Amino acid sequence: MLDKKKFKILGFIPPPYGGLSIHIFRLLDFLDEQKFEYDFYNYKPNFNKTFLSFFFDCINFKKEIIHLHEVLAYKQHLMLLLLIKVFNKRVILTIHNNRFKEKYLKLSPLRRMIFKKYVSAVYKIIAVNSESDFVFVDKKKIINIPAYIAPINKELTISLLPKKIIELRDKYKILLTANASRLAFYKTQDLYGLDMSINLVKFLIDCGVKDLCFIFVLTSVTDESYYNSLKEKIHDYEINEHMVIINESISYPALLSISDIFLRPTNTDGYSISVSEALSLKKIVIASDVCPRPKGTLCFKARDQDDLNKTAKNVVDNLELYKNKAQYFVQENFAEKLLLFYNSIKE
Repeated sequence: MLDKKKFKILGFIPPPYGGLSIHIFRLLDFLDEQKFEYDFYNYKPNFNKTFLSFFFDCINFKKEIIHLHEVLAYKQHLMLLLLIKVFNKRVILTIHNNRFKEKYLKLSPLRRMIFKKYVSAVYKIIAVNSESDFVFVDKKKIINIPAYIAPINKELTISLLPKKIIELRDKYKILLTANASRLAFYKTQDLYGLDMSINLVKFLIDCGVKDLCFIFVLTSVTDESYYNSLKEKIHDYEINEHMVIINESISYPALLSISDIFLRPTNTDGYSISVSEALSLKKIVIASDVCPRPKGTLCFKARDQDDLNKTAKNVVDNLELYKNKAQYFVQENFAEKLLLFYNSIKE
């Protein structure tokens, strides 16, 4: 077995909160519990400084494993190629989204050539989505390990949630939640579906479902103009009390634990940790059909507002039935599978 001290992990942990940073945070916590030794390079907030430090630490002829959680840019591809080809490093690359092919095809011819050489040289690719298209990559290099790692206990501490959230939970019978690390667009549409969430609340209120609140956790506002337009829509719909956007970093598992329904209205996804998280907490999950979803997820057609409205209305009309069904779904914790993979790597 490879000496565990020779593992180097490059990525970032919260803040900011998002699927990728949470995955790495929990992975490191799990490895610490298992007394698995590694060096971690947290490249937030100064990526260039951290990457250079990591790169120079790898300039040696020791047999080391490097685990990356980002595709990175062409300059880093060249540097990583040097580590692989000259210094015999083994690189593991985890792809956390479903846009590998799309990003590859958008590259210029030169950068595409560099990227192809780099990815072809990595030791293994971990795909969180079994249906991802890796174009030119040898299938023997790809292993499927979903990104879900169970929350650690302190993430579930309800008392750490803002007072406003606790008050909303106490006030309303039905609490829906969704989350996004930032405002983003995919194919000119709202990637995380905040717009659809607002429209859904308006629809449910108009249907007479008024004992309801939707909390959407948006960690970072990256498009002020679009965000303000959505806030205006909430005001125009007169649903301010029922559609609440939280612009701060909170423990989302704690919020999920007091919610009734989790919504994932994305128009692209690799693997949503929050979907598995909600299912593991025995919550009702409604999600778009953009990728394979775990058993127990109620899927609707992506970007189809009518289908989302219909699905959600059926759930709130039969809330206790769906709550009971949610108790029977079990989520695998994939931290063990990652550790087995680490331990399987031979010198």
